[in-house]
Amino acid sequence: MEHADAMWNLLDTTMRHHAWRLHDDEMRDRSYSEAARAMTADHALYDAVVAKVIDPQLDHDRFMLLAGRPNLDPHARLQAADVMLDLMDKVMHQSSWNVRARMQRYYYQDVPTAFMVLAATIPEAADRAGAYRAAAFCSWAADDPAMVFKAHLDRLWEVTPGDQMRRALSRAFANNILPAFARPDDPDMAARARHAREDLGDDVALQREPGMGVHR
Repeated sequence: MEHADAMWNLLDTTMRHHAWRLHDDEMRDRSYSEAARAMTADHALYDAVVAKVIDPQLDHDRFMLLAGRPNLDPHARLQAADVMLDLMDKVMHQSSWNVRARMQRYYYQDVPTAFMVLAATIPEAADRAGAYRAAAFCSWAADDPAMVFKAHLDRLWEVTPGDQMRRALSRAFANNILPAFARPDDPDMAARARHAREDLGDDVALQREPGMGVHR
């Protein structure tokens, strides 16, 4: 769980208390870079990182539950899936769950930008997909300005055009599907959000593991 420890350190130990600046600590930067590189293939680690951004107060035990999902027994894996689905429900359906405000209150810097900087430390472009994926999703969840969010999507497209999360986020962007806190009280938009929750939620938490699905 070395990579999970590094990502927890970045989010909860470093960025919670001060802005992370590249080159301040080369050994620490290397561990963050290696963990970000691992997120490209390690989807459980990616889920844990995204969950920690959606809910900055996510505790260490639940973070590690998500990050370690492939090695868990079936019951614990369902628990991990429930954590992600609960968070996605809050993002998509609870207008009081303001991801942008939570990120600004908890972290000392813009999280999507931090992931973009982190991606630049990874030599191989294809290995940056996990960091770019996290940047794009967190930018959407925070309802960043359209051009900012689109820039994150474009970076992800450049390294992996067929990425499942990129396609889901592109559909959300094209259909003006927003997180609940940024959405007007519109029944039609709420209905679209329910479909988006299934789309984005499945991509984030479930479809990457054979045998797991929304209906259990």
